[in-house]
Amino acid sequence: MLNSGNAIYSQRKLYLVQICTFKDLIMPRQLSTSLSDLILAISAFYVANQLYHHHLKPSVGLIIQGIAASIGILRFSLENPEGSLIFKGHKFFSWLAATFGIPAIALGFCGIYSSAVLANKIIIFVAIVAVSSFFLPTNMRQLTTQAVSGFAMLTILLLCFMYRNWYGLGAAVLYVVSGLIGGSEGQIGPFYKVDILHYGLVIGNFMFWYSFPTVDPPPSSNTKHYLQNF
Repeated sequence: MLNSGNAIYSQRKLYLVQICTFKDLIMPRQLSTSLSDLILAISAFYVANQLYHHHLKPSVGLIIQGIAASIGILRFSLENPEGSLIFKGHKFFSWLAATFGIPAIALGFCGIYSSAVLANKIIIFVAIVAVSSFFLPTNMRQLTTQAVSGFAMLTILLLCFMYRNWYGLGAAVLYVVSGLIGGSEGQIGPFYKVDILHYGLVIGNFMFWYSFPTVDPPPSSNTKHYLQNF
């Protein structure tokens, strides 16, 4: 009887271990980040599709962001992605989104406000960062990436403020604030900082949609799509 009881206890213990192991496989610690990447990818591709026919540059920028987020879904659904092809691909497209994606959005605003001077500065800055990335050490490469994306955001803030494009201004502020919060590891309360970054970009993407003229607003919306003449 005692042996039978021990056998049942051992079976239950093994069953619980198997459940915990299975749970770790299908629900890794960073599953919430995988989900936020999914939502970010959907928003980026959706808004890019809406902008494509009228504003190609910001559309391309958002497509790059969507690709980075899509690879992030896979990266953060894995238990130990470090060193894998998915990990390296996510790092590369995240760099691409910051170095080329955000400046492409800024070039879209330069286009609608006919600011060739700022557009040329952005293009030159991006070219310098792209070339220097081949020989700069990792920490310096990160600084140059932050510098070019920061300059692009500053351009958007300046143009949208000058032309009273409040949606564009709000989107740029959200991008900046989300980047400052999500630019480090850790949590704020129950939320991962990187998730806060992703959801901030999601809202910012839809605000960017509203900020560009001649694009149809979302269905059943009575809000004027752009506010340059507000």
